[in-house]
Amino acid sequence: MSSVTELLYGLRIPEQPAISPDGQAIALVMRSVDREKDTYIRRLCLVRIDDPTVVELTSGSRDSDPMWLSDSRIGFLSYEEGPPSVWSVDSTGTDSKLLATIPYEIARVRWNPDGTHVAFTTTAHGHGIDQSLVVFDLRSGTTTVIHAGAEIGEFGWSPDSNSIVFVSPFGDDPHRTDVTAAMLASTDGSGEAHQIGPDKGHILAATFASDGMSVVLTGRPDTRAGNTQAMMVRFAGDGYETLTASFDRSVRNLRVGPVGSSSLMICARDGGWVRAFEGGTDGRLVKHLGENPGFDILELSESSLSGEYAATVRTPDAFGDIAVLDTSSGRCTLLGIRTEDPEAATPLFKPAPNTWRLRGGETIHGWIIRANTSETGCPLLVDLHGGPHQAWSGAVDEAFLYQQELVRQGWVVVLINSSGSDGYGETFSRGVFGAWGIHDGEEVLQIIDQMVEEGGIDPERIAVSGYSYGGFLVNALLTRDQRFIAAAAGGSLCDLAGLVLTSSDGHYIARSEFGGYPADIPQKYATMSPITHVDRVVTPTLVFHGENDSTLSQARRWFNALSSGRVQAELKIIPDADHEFIFTGSPSQRNAVNTLLVEWFGKHSPHHPTTESSPV
Repeated sequence: MSSVTELLYGLRIPEQPAISPDGQAIALVMRSVDREKDTYIRRLCLVRIDDPTVVELTSGSRDSDPMWLSDSRIGFLSYEEGPPSVWSVDSTGTDSKLLATIPYEIARVRWNPDGTHVAFTTTAHGHGIDQSLVVFDLRSGTTTVIHAGAEIGEFGWSPDSNSIVFVSPFGDDPHRTDVTAAMLASTDGSGEAHQIGPDKGHILAATFASDGMSVVLTGRPDTRAGNTQAMMVRFAGDGYETLTASFDRSVRNLRVGPVGSSSLMICARDGGWVRAFEGGTDGRLVKHLGENPGFDILELSESSLSGEYAATVRTPDAFGDIAVLDTSSGRCTLLGIRTEDPEAATPLFKPAPNTWRLRGGETIHGWIIRANTSETGCPLLVDLHGGPHQAWSGAVDEAFLYQQELVRQGWVVVLINSSGSDGYGETFSRGVFGAWGIHDGEEVLQIIDQMVEEGGIDPERIAVSGYSYGGFLVNALLTRDQRFIAAAAGGSLCDLAGLVLTSSDGHYIARSEFGGYPADIPQKYATMSPITHVDRVVTPTLVFHGENDSTLSQARRWFNALSSGRVQAELKIIPDADHEFIFTGSPSQRNAVNTLLVEWFGKHSPHHPTTESSPV
């Protein structure tokens, strides 16, 4: 069994944290792998702030969405055989009770503040692909359809449970995703939902402020590329107020403080890391919460009564952990929960931060993963992130286990946050506007040159890989440079005009990323699209794609163009996989692609005498 497989099947990752009202315990869902059934076990667990031991509260395999109903009782959903059921359990794991069974398939669910109702989205109300937003009374079993007939995004309850705010496409065509807005509706089903806040923007999430008199939105008031903002809509006033106008970072997760507080907990990527910041609905400036804690925030709980939050995180040492963010003390504390048998734990190679100064004076940030800084003649893998407005951090990531295995085999892996990456300000993020693969591609090539000049890298053994936008950038680089011994492009694109004309997000991408439609600026699309320049490619290329990914035709076209041009190419279609499969696919899908990448680069790197390395 390869170390990649051992890593994957041994993972135990915390998800969906919920901090207790008194801030002393965290309910969470622990995800592990059921290898025999090729699926995941998700089980309700508890960890106390003063003890990092994870305690299982149920014996289920499909638990979800924990919420504290009191200081000692937790509600959760179970998706075992049959329809979803709602349960409660004591924080000691005893006295479990069935509260209700919901006779619908559920996509997303939110508890109301007092735990007597849940709201959920479903396609079970006869609207085809469209969703309905439904409120379910756990006491009576009655349902109320709040909104139907369009895609439903994020949603949340008012503190008094009388209203729900949700995100939905806004305009004449409910299936266009370039303009989205916040909608406000009554939970008793009376009246029509009405739009609040910007009506020509791109709203991603909406939540009520703790006083119930306003709503906080995450998104943009327009559809241009750039930082997402926190905006407030006050019911007593007109229009909206931008709360993070001076905060040159893109707001990701956002939570309001406890009742009576004007605090906002904001998560934003800063220099690669997703960090915690505190702001306020009163407009006070956003500030870092704690010093750089060295972890990447993934999910954020609601607040405890005293202003603590629980977060799932990843670190340089762990694929999953829990942190407590305390607004009163300003501290971020990593619990260091034990998620695996110490004797079976696999030591990890830690990414080391690095910066590169380019010829034009720009500074580019990233990480290098290597086993031994004194070793010379190492093969180099340049791994490119997606987005383009994502970024690498210094934490290990379970989606990219092949990086760890290749480093163990003597490779150096470099992770570059080139122009377009999130976490370095809006100007940097917009550095690829109308120029996908051009400016950032040049930066990547300059960094490779620098790493070769600095020594330790074998210039004859440089490979490149990437997924999603990273796969597109791989394709673009192959049309510009012939130094690579091998390449792997996953979930990639080769024809941007085709993307815009066939994607459900085509309108948004055309306006926010390219500045126009293919008919308006055909030469720009042609210049950016690798398929235009495919005759320049000579590098052996692995093209891999999910069978159910909407852009599979792009992978087939790129592979066909490469192979017809006598380039050594392989096409691997992962059965039943969608675009997100490297993150959320079945264990066998994820194991297949990690193993595939290790074998592909091993096959195309000329044999060299080396010994396998272990982390120090």
